[in-house]
Amino acid sequence: MRLRKRNCRYLGIIFILVLLGNFSLAKELDVNYPDKVNLGEEFEAEIKLIDFPEGNYDLKFDILGSGNRIGQIYDEKWQSTYYFVEDIFENNEAKIKLKIDKEFEGEADIIIKIRDSSGTSISFGDYKIEVVPSETIENKLPKTNQKETTIKDNEEDMEKNNSMPKGEVISEQKVARLNNNEVIDLSPQNIKNDSGNEIIFKSKNDNVKEYAIYGFAIFCVLIIILMLIEKQNK
Repeated sequence: MRLRKRNCRYLGIIFILVLLGNFSLAKELDVNYPDKVNLGEEFEAEIKLIDFPEGNYDLKFDILGSGNRIGQIYDEKWQSTYYFVEDIFENNEAKIKLKIDKEFEGEADIIIKIRDSSGTSISFGDYKIEVVPSETIENKLPKTNQKETTIKDNEEDMEKNNSMPKGEVISEQKVARLNNNEVIDLSPQNIKNDSGNEIIFKSKNDNVKEYAIYGFAIFCVLIIILMLIEKQNK
């Protein structure tokens, strides 16, 4: 009789343990977070408790890269994911902010722990997240085509020239370039004075050409005069 009572007692204990084990196995999590994050970038995760009895629960969202803790969680301040965020669940749902603050690249492991008010915690693993290097400032800036920039500068120069008063530049200009790319205007330009009359400025080459024509004409006149004088003397 005593043996039977002991066996019944043991069977009862085993049944209770199995029942508690089944209850614990029935607890699940619904977790939502990005598949890929940049190093140092803040991101959010949402955790929902499924088949958990009513009560207050603490959350630990641990992020490990190659076995090392690489993340931080925000709980009024940024702290290591080693710590629990206490009493964070409302209606069995919680939303947290996290970031990867240690140098790491590749696939990291996530271990989530739920702790009840008695201090008993349940671990949930097999969660992954990919960490990629932060985008540099140069990659974010748009690439500028040098040819397009040159064309744009030329168009701006043309717009500036077109905006000049018509009285300042009338005729088509002829230019010559020196070795230092300095531009010299060889054509005359008409500029109006205060009275409204046009003042013509001529280049040095234009003056030489004009004086040469006048000189040649005077020379021809002198030759004709000498020939007439010589003819009269005969």
